[in-house]
Amino acid sequence: MKRNHRIVLIPILCLCFSVYLQAQPDPSTNGDGSQVGGEPIGHSAPVGNGTLIMLGMITTYIVGKTLQAKKRKTK
Repeated sequence: MKRNHRIVLIPILCLCFSVYLQAQPDPSTNGDGSQVGGEPIGHSAPVGNGTLIMLGMITTYIVGKTLQAKKRKTK
């Protein structure tokens, strides 16, 4: 039972920590905080901080591991 908790807990912790990380600065400011001239193309960063990508990868991993465990139990 402990192993199952680890399989779920580790990806959840990774997701929680990734929420606070920024992949890049706000598109309307430079890295040093000064303003950029003109409007940003596309309004904002397309990937954001990667939370949705991380969530998708974690979900895929958990579903894959669950299916493998079920397959092993039926053999």
